[in-house]
Amino acid sequence: MSTYVDVYLDGIFVVGLRNVPDLSFLGLFARDDIQVVRRDRTERRHLHESDSDYTPEVFASTEVIRDRLRVLGVDAALVRREFERAVEDREETLARIMASLERAGEEVRQHLERERAALPTRYSAWQSELRRRFELQTSAHVEMTDDGVAETFGIWSGADPSHIISSVVDALPDGELLLDLTELVTEWNEEWNPDPDQLRVTTEALLRFGEPVSLPIVVAEGPSDVLVLKSAMRVLFPHLEGYVRFFDFDLDAEGGASKLAGLIKSFAAAGVASRVLAVFDNDTAGTEQVDLLRRFDLPRNFGVTQLPSLPLARSYPTLGPAGSVDMDVNGLAASIELYFGEDVLRLETGDLAPVQWLGFNKRLERFQGAVVGRASLLRAFQSKVAAALRDPTVTDDQDWNGMRLVLQHILEGLSGTTGSSPEQSRS
Repeated sequence: MSTYVDVYLDGIFVVGLRNVPDLSFLGLFARDDIQVVRRDRTERRHLHESDSDYTPEVFASTEVIRDRLRVLGVDAALVRREFERAVEDREETLARIMASLERAGEEVRQHLERERAALPTRYSAWQSELRRRFELQTSAHVEMTDDGVAETFGIWSGADPSHIISSVVDALPDGELLLDLTELVTEWNEEWNPDPDQLRVTTEALLRFGEPVSLPIVVAEGPSDVLVLKSAMRVLFPHLEGYVRFFDFDLDAEGGASKLAGLIKSFAAAGVASRVLAVFDNDTAGTEQVDLLRRFDLPRNFGVTQLPSLPLARSYPTLGPAGSVDMDVNGLAASIELYFGEDVLRLETGDLAPVQWLGFNKRLERFQGAVVGRASLLRAFQSKVAAALRDPTVTDDQDWNGMRLVLQHILEGLSGTTGSSPEQSRS
């Protein structure tokens, strides 16, 4: 008996994942994404006598799934390569079959030739055809078979379900992605016609089997940087809690760019297999250490980056021998405090907390600076986070532009690192 996991986008059937031995794709969904609903049995695509009257499902927005895919290392470039490999494999298979069928009837040879000619030549062409069929399926004026969209997934036979799901969220419009787990849960459940509570328990157990064994690790310059990143993630990307591990320093540990560089070298020497992303400040010290680290032969699963360029920092007040001067401090003095938002950085006078020039880096031939009053700015940021967690609606009146920029940059960095182990199943 075949087991299917049916995938829907905004209620439209997209593809059935058949006989999936690896449950790692369930790691894209969290416990809060589970729902057990009563559905008419005629709504189901696959029906067995042992089925409950209730349907266990997991659902999330395509934006959420896209973020989780990136964090787990499944990005568009990887999926495109897998698609191209699948097309090549199918072409070779058809060519071998045709070569071995010298005495086959003309009708058989013509069928194989048609299948070979119909293979998509590019991933973008396949995506376009998927979008076309999905749009036809959603049109009130066009009727298609229920498999109208799913037929395009023939080339993905045997592919990693996470890659198939990635191809869906990349190609189709944003919406709600839903997986019907009825057959999978029924297969795992020992009870006949289980009740909704038992279905939820079994579904939660299945999701635990899908949890990533090895989470990506983000390492910053010190304990306060890590605290800021974890807090901002809870506010801006709550759906990624549990998907990223921030390396926790001892609160009394000394931070800094050189310390972070040394830690990354130690991780590499120890053979850390997880994907690791080192995030340096967008300042002179960070630039120097990133330059030195990139000359070091780090493993493929290690990434090195700096905080992104900040628009606010392009004309920022600085204090030096020449007095107060507004200038671009990106790459010179943009530590994580400058990303706290103007609502934190502006003093009672209405002025931005200035950057103080501290010293000259002879190697890079430029100055290093730091914002004045870092401790008080951190306390103000923590109060801002606490308010947002108590009432998420207050974020509409808060300035999160800088921290959102930082976290999006980190997500992009994580999707660019390649894990040394292909396994994604979790404990």
